[in-house]
Amino acid sequence: MEVSGPPPTAPIQDRRESLLKLKDQVLTNICENQEAGNEQEKIKNINTALEIEEGLINPNAQPSSPAKTAPAQASGPASQQAGSQDLKYESHKTDSPAPFVRRENSTAVASQRGGKSEVSFLWTGVSPQDSDISTASYEGIEVNYGLNDWLAVGFSGGWAQTTLNVTDAFSSKVSGGDIVLVPIFADFIVRAPSGPVRPYGVVGFGTVIPFTTSGALNNDNLKSKPKIGPAEKVGAGLDWFFSKNMALYCEADYIFNGSKLEIETEDTDTQTDEKSFDFWYVGGGLKVLFD
Repeated sequence: MEVSGPPPTAPIQDRRESLLKLKDQVLTNICENQEAGNEQEKIKNINTALEIEEGLINPNAQPSSPAKTAPAQASGPASQQAGSQDLKYESHKTDSPAPFVRRENSTAVASQRGGKSEVSFLWTGVSPQDSDISTASYEGIEVNYGLNDWLAVGFSGGWAQTTLNVTDAFSSKVSGGDIVLVPIFADFIVRAPSGPVRPYGVVGFGTVIPFTTSGALNNDNLKSKPKIGPAEKVGAGLDWFFSKNMALYCEADYIFNGSKLEIETEDTDTQTDEKSFDFWYVGGGLKVLFD
C-alpha cells in the first residue's frame, strides 16, 4: 500500500505528526524488506526515511512515498540499478544520523560449546619419572560434554607401551620386558568461552593400569604383581578452532599415579623391586564438536 506525504499547505504541527507516522511506516517497511531480501526496496525506504528526517528539520521538504516489499522484479532503469553490485544510498544533507544497518561478520568463528558433545583424538609422548622406565608414545581418546560454554565434563583413556628394567634377587638390573599403561580418567574442564583460540585447564580422577606383556621376567625367575591405585591428572591446554566445529589442540598433563608394579621372585614370592608410574605426557590432537 502506498502512503503519500502530507499536503504542503498543512500547519507545521500537523505536518510534523504526519511525518512521524510516515516515518514509523517506512521503518516497518525497511524491516519487511530486510526479511524478504529485497535490497532495492530496502534502499528506497532508507532514502525515504532520510527525506523524512530532513522534512522534520525543514518543513518545506516533501518526502517520497515508502515502498512496500515487492516480490516481482522491477522493470526499466530501477531494475538495472537493482542488478548492479555497486548500489549506494543517495546522499542527503541532514543533521540526523543515518539509520543503523547491521553488517554480518563474514569471518568464521568457533561454535558455542554449551550443550554439545566433543570427541578428541590425542597423540602425545609419555615421560615417566622413574629412570628405569623408558619414554614412549601415547594414543588416547576423550569424550566431553559442555555443561555450558566454559565448563565441561567427560572421560578420557588411552594406551602406551614402554619397557622397564627391574632389580632381581641379586640386586642386579635386568630387563623387565614390555609394559603397557592404560590411563582411565573422569575429567572436569574449565575453558575460555569464546574466540578462535581458547585456553583451558583440566583436572581428572581415575587410575592407571600397568601390566606386562612379555615373558622376559621369567628368564630371571621373576614375576610381576600389579597393584591398582587411584590416580589424579592436572593439566592445561590450548584449543585453536580452524572451523566452526573442529579444532586443533595441544595439552600437557602430569599424572600422580597410585598404581604400582611389584617384582617378586618366582619361587619364594620375595619382593625385589617396586615400580611407580608417575609421568608427564605432552602432545596434541584434533577435537570435533557435535550438536
